[in-house]
Amino acid sequence: MNILTKPDLTYLKEMSGGDKVLMSEIFDIYLEQVPEFINDLKSGLEKSDYNALYMVSHKAKTSVTIVGFNALAGEFKKLEISSKNKFKDEKANEAVNALVALLKETQREIKDLKNSL
Repeated sequence: MNILTKPDLTYLKEMSGGDKVLMSEIFDIYLEQVPEFINDLKSGLEKSDYNALYMVSHKAKTSVTIVGFNALAGEFKKLEISSKNKFKDEKANEAVNALVALLKETQREIKDLKNSL
């Protein structure tokens, strides 16, 4: 785990009122979304579709924030900005591949958290 994939559950606990069933459901939704985010990021990169990269970055930023990956949300914000500015493909490759790897790490973290509820 690194700083980008270390969750802070403060917001989620406040939002759910500490309801573990609700938190588990939110974790399940997140775990369903991550493969979609990964697929959409890879597809947007492959097609050099900067608008698609912007859209998935925006959606992922919200989802990672809800489950407590606040630092990772900042990385998605950077990708949003870069996508709007139609950054070079080499930089896009690096950014997207790094975020895909981090999303995979968050899956493991969330599965562990869910199992510990």
